[in-house]
Amino acid sequence: MLIFNEMLDSIQSSAEAQKRFTSDVSHEIRSPLTSLRGSIEVTLRRKRTPEEYEEMLRSNLADTIRLSKIADNLLFLAKADNNILEFRKQWVDVRKLIENIVEGHKGRISQRGVSIDMDCRENLMLSGDIDLLEQAFLNILDNAVKYTSPGGKVTINAMEDISSISVTVSDKGPALPENEITHIFERFYRGSKAGGTKPGGTAWALR
Repeated sequence: MLIFNEMLDSIQSSAEAQKRFTSDVSHEIRSPLTSLRGSIEVTLRRKRTPEEYEEMLRSNLADTIRLSKIADNLLFLAKADNNILEFRKQWVDVRKLIENIVEGHKGRISQRGVSIDMDCRENLMLSGDIDLLEQAFLNILDNAVKYTSPGGKVTINAMEDISSISVTVSDKGPALPENEITHIFERFYRGSKAGGTKPGGTAWALR
């Protein structure tokens, strides 16, 4: 009976996760589509200047890029679920990889008024797929910058122990409630607003 109940709980949990995933994906897609439709409809109501058309096109391009990224992410998830991802492993200098990520997004980081403090050892070589590693580090860094108040600081540390390399990204943004920590690796999971009511620290480590 206990095994049967555990099986039912597992099925229910899986169904709820699937339902939440579908809802979140729909929301992610609906937002840029709504923005695109609204922008086009408003623009077509009357003749406009070339400058106004250019502004509209720039806005539409941003929404199109966002939709493209969502499609790429969904394709990646589908490949991962079906074990058809192609890994192109090579030796990667972790410090240089992180420096390139920070440099490539310094405009957005600066716009947020956030500073980056790096403490990464040199010659930390990691064997892995450079594109996937870059995406993973970028996602974590982007999240840290997003939830750091203007004037705040994000710290990146990279070190090596006997058997692994650890990269830690930490910030002083709002802490995630303890009851939500187990959900952080769920797809499209968004923490509740309650976590933003009191300051704290957050940190992630990839091994």
